[in-house]
Amino acid sequence: MGFRSVFGHKPDDVIEAEQQNEVLCKEFEEYILGIFPDEFEIERPDADGDIIPDFLVTDSSSGKRFAVVCVFQPKFKTPEDNSCDILECGTFEQVRAYKQFAHFERMPFFLIIGVGGLPDHPERVFSIPVEEIGCSELPKEACLRYERTPAGTFAYHEDHLE
Repeated sequence: MGFRSVFGHKPDDVIEAEQQNEVLCKEFEEYILGIFPDEFEIERPDADGDIIPDFLVTDSSSGKRFAVVCVFQPKFKTPEDNSCDILECGTFEQVRAYKQFAHFERMPFFLIIGVGGLPDHPERVFSIPVEEIGCSELPKEACLRYERTPAGTFAYHEDHLE
């Protein structure tokens, strides 16, 4: 996760917040690994960076392969103008890189986002195809069609992950 300066915060505060977020996301990754069924083969790419997915997954029953990035957020973000709540999907550059990865590797790419609760027991889980993300965030209402049961196992159907 790259350094981003935030107006009004000291650089050390920003770095510490990003490190805490990274720990939460790693815990959420472990949770997600636990709810993939046995017929899914999971690889963790060796490279570390924003453009590399957390997992490359193959559904052995269908042979379909897809990429996954896991993100955990304590809550939906409410913009300063009090418009609709939004779900942050990463930086603009990260989302663009995810789309490029999906295009060049010719595979579906999903952001699995946990919201609320704890990383190992989120209140809500969304599996959002990256092509549905316009820039770096989605309105809460747009996410609802990608919501899935937090405790259920994943299933892959016709280029979507449930």
